[in-house]
Amino acid sequence: MARGTDGADDEGSAEAVSSEQLPLFPIGSAATASRDASADRASLDARFEQLQQVAATLPPTLRMGTSSWSFPGWRGIVYPGASSTSQLAREGLRDYAKHPFFDRLPRDAEYAVQIRDRSLLTENYRRVVARNGAVHVCNYWSAMPMPGEQADLSEHTSAPFTMVRLLMRPGTRYEQQRETMAPFNRIVQQDEHMRRDTVDVLRRAAAAGQRTFLLVNNKAEGASPLTIEALGKRLAATG
Repeated sequence: MARGTDGADDEGSAEAVSSEQLPLFPIGSAATASRDASADRASLDARFEQLQQVAATLPPTLRMGTSSWSFPGWRGIVYPGASSTSQLAREGLRDYAKHPFFDRLPRDAEYAVQIRDRSLLTENYRRVVARNGAVHVCNYWSAMPMPGEQADLSEHTSAPFTMVRLLMRPGTRYEQQRETMAPFNRIVQQDEHMRRDTVDVLRRAAAAGQRTFLLVNNKAEGASPLTIEALGKRLAATG
């Protein structure tokens, strides 16, 4: 193997070549990686400890989660270290479930209907959904009104449970949002209207004693765990 870019040392001794190869496998790299991993874990544990205090004040009937979990960009938010998408798809749920807001999963099957065209949100639709024991999903989507308006139109507090699903800002497109939000490690487009609506719907559901589900996609604001944490903190602060 040549050591230099100009070929001047191509014929150097075996000892010289060997000495130049050593930096490819630096001594102590494994120890450094271990220390970094320990630091990442400690930082995430400290973050989770703070979030646990918030989670303890949330309604016990509230369940929150994300659309998926295999996002390397969530390092330091959900995951303690660097991992590939495929690694997280196979093994990530163990760490995902350690997040204080994601550790309570529903045990029973629930039936909900999600529509993505506001023209379908009619009184007849509401009656059909109610007659079949299902609920309307108050969704944040390109062609739908805001979740609060949907909750009012569907009379959500009279349903068996309430479900809110935050997908992407009204008027936007999936591909556009994916390109804008990647790698999903920060809030890119915070939407105060959506946050107010969502917290209000969750609060009303809790006051009615309903089981309540909140599902968030990365393309809602940029990083679904951070959106959920912000909503949880706001809900806890307002009671």
